[in-house]
Amino acid sequence: MSQRPTANSLFRLRNDLQRRLAGDVECPLGVYPSAVGVRLRQGFQSAFVMGQPGMDDHCEYRILLGNDRLFDVLTRMFVEFLPETVFGLFEEFSYDAWRETDTWASGAPVSKQRFLQAWELFGRFFAEDGRCGFGARADEPRVEVFLEEHGAVYIACGFELRERVEGMLNGLGLPELEEVLGIENHDHRHEDVLDVSDGSLMDDLDIKFSVIESLGMALTNGDEMGPVGEPQPFWIYLELDLTFDPAAEGQRAYISLAVTAHDHAEARSLAEARLLERFPSALVARYLQIYRIGDSDISAEIAPRRRDAIGSVGVWFESSPEYWA
Repeated sequence: MSQRPTANSLFRLRNDLQRRLAGDVECPLGVYPSAVGVRLRQGFQSAFVMGQPGMDDHCEYRILLGNDRLFDVLTRMFVEFLPETVFGLFEEFSYDAWRETDTWASGAPVSKQRFLQAWELFGRFFAEDGRCGFGARADEPRVEVFLEEHGAVYIACGFELRERVEGMLNGLGLPELEEVLGIENHDHRHEDVLDVSDGSLMDDLDIKFSVIESLGMALTNGDEMGPVGEPQPFWIYLELDLTFDPAAEGQRAYISLAVTAHDHAEARSLAEARLLERFPSALVARYLQIYRIGDSDISAEIAPRRRDAIGSVGVWFESSPEYWA
């Protein structure tokens, strides 16, 4: 019988990073104020939000905790406030030229147990990373509990949960503040928190895709903003399954392409058509990255011989495959 995986067996946090203290707040390893002497304060901010068509009146809370108790408190919040089925949520800073963040959500409800398993495995990474957020929401009762990218916690709930939420916050000894000012309100620095020196352990992309696949998530803001109706350059990084390709140098290959397309669907179609020509027996295992790029992202290494190719629908750059056994 195989052993159940644990966080320690899947990834490793770096042991050479210094924990920073800002006021009475222990910062995540992956993000902290740049300036010495910044004083953050633990506490919570609350607000009543008037309902609009399709949305009832509700309460919102923004909470700042020290990292020394962030994981344990969030575990309690997930267990006590979420119902038995939820929609998982994941957010990360975007590479896309036209948006600040990528947001992912479960396409259908998943069990709270499945969500808690993902948190148990990867929650300590999310609590330290400083670049991605993770949480869940539900419609009945209305509730959302979300760990923001820089380490603050956001809760939205109907009035039926208000006393329980505020009871927990008061029990934690958190004062109510007029405004919660977190790391994101100051100049700050980011650090990579994972030790990837051992190739057998997960990196941030592995963790991301493990979570979004296990919770059935899809990108929810893929085509927002940007020029409307105009073809745009996309950068695509994907993994190929070469199990059925007898001529392949390994079972997996990682390839980057630059294409110009009107939207994400057309970009994927162009990439897959080109790969079908090059690797007829290959399968696309997963898209690791797909985002729109601006002129500043088009370096000399990937620029086509003719600059006008970037404005024409089609593939204008493809890398050599990087094979893995």
